[in-house]
Amino acid sequence: MNRKGMSAVGISAVVYGVIPMLTMFLYAFGMDAIAVAFYRFFLILPIVLLITKMQGISLRLPWKQVVSIFVYAGFFSGSTMLLLNLAYNYISIGTATTLHFLYPVFVILICAFYYHDVIDARMKKILLIVLLGILFFLDKGSKGSMIGIVLSMISAVTYAIYLVQLEKRNFAQMNPLVLSFYISLCTCILIFIVNFFTHSIHFMLTLQELSLFVILSLCSITALGMLQYGSRLLGAKYTSLFSLLEPITSIVTGILFLKEEIVAGKLIGCALILFAIMYLALGKTKKEETEKRE
Repeated sequence: MNRKGMSAVGISAVVYGVIPMLTMFLYAFGMDAIAVAFYRFFLILPIVLLITKMQGISLRLPWKQVVSIFVYAGFFSGSTMLLLNLAYNYISIGTATTLHFLYPVFVILICAFYYHDVIDARMKKILLIVLLGILFFLDKGSKGSMIGIVLSMISAVTYAIYLVQLEKRNFAQMNPLVLSFYISLCTCILIFIVNFFTHSIHFMLTLQELSLFVILSLCSITALGMLQYGSRLLGAKYTSLFSLLEPITSIVTGILFLKEEIVAGKLIGCALILFAIMYLALGKTKKEETEKRE
């Protein structure tokens, strides 16, 4: 197992796991999920422009490649965020997020049935452990509509497609800043279209709000870049599984900084997912070492 790839996806997952905490601070200012998502991705654009200008990196791409990024990466990444935010209107955030984190299952199904990748017995065992761990994250007393459940499940599918396309269409080989720019641009366009119906976005930000959004955008750039780099080295299946460090990070930050209640079920879920990730990493490493000796 490529250690650089594991580390990159791990860093991405931890940063993504911190983002909900920052988002909660912005909700306290009276913003909704659509407005927060818009500014989060909109501010990525000038930040990336500045960084690429300083580093002499060109953002120019062939028109066909731009369209490909919009259709296969930007659309599915942006749709994931919109679907998940819409689901929050119908079911609890905990339930919606838990259902969304079923995306590794869909990544493996897409790779197996559409791209005919081989799924070995070890991967199947790990997937079962992960599924059991995710079930412990469910809010036991949560009640919600079928609409919210369906939206959350579709968000898992769209994110799975996004992860698979990173690998299969070689988006993972691109410069991370360039890819982040076009994905963020596509996401902003999608959100702006939705805003015509929700009227969520207001264009007057306080200094506090702007500062939080800059931090949120920097976190997003880091997470997107590390996820892309990790996907380049590991492929979609392993990337999706190592990304499950994200909900664990969210739970830890919630307990430490938002004074959320410590729930035994979620701790068991965290332990199962950590065990699955370690089993995946150690097993793959031993296999590679055996192949090298042979």
